[in-house]
Amino acid sequence: MIAFFVFLFLILEKTDILICCFLYIVICQFLYIVVYCVHALLANINKSTVEGTLLGIGGGGIVGLIYNAITEDGRKKKKISDLLEIKEARKALQVNYADNTRQETIISRKLADNVRYETKIISLPATRKLELSLKNELFLGSIPKVTPKITVNGNLNDKINVKETDNHTDTDKIMGSIRFMGYDYKKLKFQDKWLDFIGSPALLFHLAIHGKPGGGKSTFAILLAKYLADNFGTVIYISGEEGFSCTLQEKIARNNAASPNLLIAASKTYDAIINDIPDDKYNFIVIDSLNDMDIDVKKLKLLKERYKDSAFITISQATKDGSMRGSLEIIHDADVEIKVEKGIATTN
Repeated sequence: MIAFFVFLFLILEKTDILICCFLYIVICQFLYIVVYCVHALLANINKSTVEGTLLGIGGGGIVGLIYNAITEDGRKKKKISDLLEIKEARKALQVNYADNTRQETIISRKLADNVRYETKIISLPATRKLELSLKNELFLGSIPKVTPKITVNGNLNDKINVKETDNHTDTDKIMGSIRFMGYDYKKLKFQDKWLDFIGSPALLFHLAIHGKPGGGKSTFAILLAKYLADNFGTVIYISGEEGFSCTLQEKIARNNAASPNLLIAASKTYDAIINDIPDDKYNFIVIDSLNDMDIDVKKLKLLKERYKDSAFITISQATKDGSMRGSLEIIHDADVEIKVEKGIATTN
């Protein structure tokens, strides 16, 4: 009777019919065991404990089956909910990882674009007057004109004939040192950080920039080109590596380097430079880069001869160990050497 009423209640509650049938059978079995055990106990109070054990096991098992059947649907829903939470968490981690990677890339680019400057200061000893001992006398500063003597194998020979320079005439190849020291070279009067970093270069200087890829060489060259264009004359920036690209446009925009006197050329080779760039129009020529345009020492000298009224700023790539690609003669012939690495420019 009890089982029947339970069965009827579950039906009215619209419970699954299979669950209702299963519970009806389980409840009937359970009630049978309970009635049997009670009857046995009333018949013989000392009856074997097997019946008690049977009652406990049967009752516990039946209750467990009932609980399992009732909560199975809820467990499935909980499992699905947990899986969905795990998927959402995984998506969030992937998004965070992508954002972090993007931020690292942006920071690396900013470090390369925002070039810092380091000036190497070399401490020189204080200037001292020249001290020479001659004929046991000490002369400070100026040295009297004397007739030198030479010894051969320890023997004192006759006086040598000293050549006089009173009648010397300067030529385009030979100049007296006094006149040379009074020669006034034309220099660019740099100001502020550029003066501290580079000094006052000659009007037709050659500044050589080198460093590893991505270190900030082009950014430094753009900043210098902007400064020269705003203060000293016309600049042609030959972008053989990037040309009229979005990348170059972004670099100029980030550094606010656009200027009426700064022009961009997309010449890709040495011959293209000769054909595209007039030889008497620009005060400063920037070549980015010598390696991309296959310009060696010989071709660079020819360019300097052709554009004899222009200063040069050249960029050279470096190997993985930091050594400059190409001939080191380019650096040796330059007036100023700039090394750019990880957004830091240093003078040597």
